[in-house]
Amino acid sequence: MANTPPNTTTLTIGIIVVLVVLAGGIAAFKNSPTTPTDAATIIATSSPATTTATSTPAPVTTTATATAVPASGSIYNDGTYSTTITYATPENNETVGFSLTIKNDVITAASGTNSSRSRESKEYVADFLSALPKEVVGKKISEVSVSRLAGASLTSRAFTQALVKLEAQAS
Repeated sequence: MANTPPNTTTLTIGIIVVLVVLAGGIAAFKNSPTTPTDAATIIATSSPATTTATSTPAPVTTTATATAVPASGSIYNDGTYSTTITYATPENNETVGFSLTIKNDVITAASGTNSSRSRESKEYVADFLSALPKEVVGKKISEVSVSRLAGASLTSRAFTQALVKLEAQAS
C-alpha cells in the first residue's frame, strides 16, 4: 500500500464544514439569553446552529404608602411601610399586600393582606402570611431572604419584589 496524499478538494470542503459549524455555534451562543430578567420566564431550545428564545414577562403592579420617623444613626427611617404586588399565577393574576414596621434598622412587625381570588392561591398566601413574621421579625432588611416560604413559591417571589419597594420607602 502506497502512502497517497489526501485529496485537497476533500480536505478544503472538510475545513469549510468545520468552520461553518463553529461559526453557527458561536452565533447561537452569543444570541442566547445569559440571565433571565426578573418576573420573566425564559424558554430556550437549541440545535447546533440555531437558538430560539421566548420571554414571557409576568405582570407586576405596585402601590405604596409610608409613614416615617427618622432615627439618628440608622440606615432606614423608623416607621411602617406598605406596598401591594400583583403577580401572575397559573389561574390568573393575584394581588397581595405587604407591610413591614422598622425600628432602629430592624424589622419589628410584618403582615400582609390576602386579596387572592382562587381557592388554591388563597391557601398559599394565607400560609405564607402566617409564616412571614417568624421569618423576618428581628432581622435587618438586608438579612431577609425567602424562598418558597410555607410552600408558596410565587408569593415568596412577590414578597421579594415588595421587599425592594419597602426598602426604598424606608431609605
